[in-house]
Amino acid sequence: MAAMVMAVLVGATVGTETDASSVSYCIVPEGFKTDIFAVRLGGVEDFTFDSSGNLFVGGAHTGEIKEIDFDEDTPLPIDGSTLDPIIVGLHAVFGLPFDESGDMFVSEFDNGEITKIDFPLPEPLPFNASAVPPLAYLTCPDGMAFAPLGSPFGTELFVGDVGASGIFKVSSDGTVTPFVYLGCDIEEVIFSNSGDLLFAISPSCGKIYSISPDGSADVIANGFAFPDAIAQGPGNAFGEYLYVGDLHGNTLFKIDLVTGDKSVFAVLDSEFGGFEDIMFDSEGNMFILGFGRGGQIIKISPATTVSVSTDKTAYTPGGTMNVTICLKNPFDTTQNLMFRWWLTIPKFGYMTVIASIPLTLPANYDECFTLPIDIGDWGDSGFGAIWGVGLFDSATDEIVDYDTSGWNYVPSPTAQGKMMPAEIGKEITKEIGRVELPS
Repeated sequence: MAAMVMAVLVGATVGTETDASSVSYCIVPEGFKTDIFAVRLGGVEDFTFDSSGNLFVGGAHTGEIKEIDFDEDTPLPIDGSTLDPIIVGLHAVFGLPFDESGDMFVSEFDNGEITKIDFPLPEPLPFNASAVPPLAYLTCPDGMAFAPLGSPFGTELFVGDVGASGIFKVSSDGTVTPFVYLGCDIEEVIFSNSGDLLFAISPSCGKIYSISPDGSADVIANGFAFPDAIAQGPGNAFGEYLYVGDLHGNTLFKIDLVTGDKSVFAVLDSEFGGFEDIMFDSEGNMFILGFGRGGQIIKISPATTVSVSTDKTAYTPGGTMNVTICLKNPFDTTQNLMFRWWLTIPKFGYMTVIASIPLTLPANYDECFTLPIDIGDWGDSGFGAIWGVGLFDSATDEIVDYDTSGWNYVPSPTAQGKMMPAEIGKEITKEIGRVELPS
C-alpha cells in the first residue's frame, strides 16, 4: 500500500468532549485530554513547580505546604488528604515561587509577610517555618514572580499587593521598593516567555496588563470579572497564548498576545469551584488549581488523536460515501503506533476489522484524508452501521485514542434478495481496498 499519513482536525470549538473519564468535568478542544489530577488538597490558593519538576501546593487556610510526588504511573486522582505537609507554621499562603538558586519564597496574605525558606529542607519534616524571620513586610501580598535570569527587570522578587493596589520589588536583603500603582487589586504576577511583566487586576477592573523591560505598559485584555489565574503557554500544542481563569467562573480563556483576541479554551464543571492558579510543567502539560472538590488540580495535556466522519448519514446503492479520517501528533517526537479501522453492524451482530497496520506519525503532524467508497447493492434490508478507528500503543497495544461515526444503508426500491452480514462486510472491505490506506 502506498504510504499516507493522516491527522485530527485542529482548532475545534469548545464543546468537544474528551475521553469518558473527563466528560463530566472538563470540555476541551480536540487534541487535548484531561484528568482530575488531585482532590481534597484543602483550602488551596497557589502551587508551583521547582526546577526538578516537583509540585508544591500552598494552603490558604492551613498555613501548610504539601509536596505531590508523582510520575506517569501514579493512579489519579491523588488524594491530597493523605499527604503530610512538608512545611507548617505559615499563615495564609498565597504565593510560593522558587528563585534561581532553588529557594522558596512565600507570601502570607493575612499578615503581610514575605518569607524565604531555604531548600533543601532540614530533616525531620515537617519544617516549621514560624521560626524563620520574615524577609519583608507588605500589606496583603498575593501573586509573586522572579524575572528570567539576565532580564532587564533584575533579580528582585516582584510582588502583587492587594491591600496597596500595586506591585512592589523585594530585594535579597528585604528592601521593598514600589514598582507600579494601579488603583485595583493585583491578583497574579508572572513573566511572559518574551520577558514582559504580566499581571491581573480585579475585581472591579478585570484587566490583564503588560509592562515591557523598557517601561511601556499596555492593557492586553479586559472584560473579566475576577481574573485570578494567568499563565502563558510553552509553545507546544498550547501555543504561546496567555491563559486566563476567573476566580468565580469555570471558563478558561486564551488571549493572543499579538492581536489581543480572546476566545474560550476550556469549560470546567460547576464543581470546579473557580480558578486559583495555572501552571505548565516542563513537559508542556497544563495544571489548573481550583478550590472545588475540597481543593483540586485539573491536568490538561496534548494528546495524539484520531477521528472519523462521513459526509452524510444515509446512503443508497449507486452513491458514494466520503469517509474522512484525521490524525494529529502534537508532540515534538515521532509516534510509533498501530492504526485500526473496523466496521460494526449492530442489527446483524457483526463486526470486522478492515485494517490493522503500523503507523508512524512524524513530530507535529496534523493531516486529514478522505476515502471515497462506492455504495453497492447490499440487499433489501436497511441497516445502521458504525465506523470505528483507533490508535494503539505499538508496544503494549493500549488505546491511545479512538473515534466512531454512525451511518445508515437505505436500500433502493428495486433491491432484491438478502445479503449475509459477512458478505456485506466483504463488499465494503473490497471497496475500501480500492483506495489508499495509511502505512
